[in-house]
Amino acid sequence: MTDAKAGFAALVDEAAAGKFITITRHGKPAAVLVSVEAAAAARKAMTKPHANFGEFLMSFPGDSGQ
Repeated sequence: MTDAKAGFAALVDEAAAGKFITITRHGKPAAVLVSVEAAAAARKAMTKPHANFGEFLMSFPGDSGQ
């Protein structure tokens, strides 16, 4: 995190260019710095409704046995 503070502007530039910047605390990943576009895509994916397993099976384009 100390290195991230010292070079924050450069890290923001790298994230804006599409790189995923992992910030560690005490040697363990603590956060990721990403572009606005990557964050928006992640938010959209996290809020997308997911079909339940039964709906998934019913949507399978196979032979329905009829």
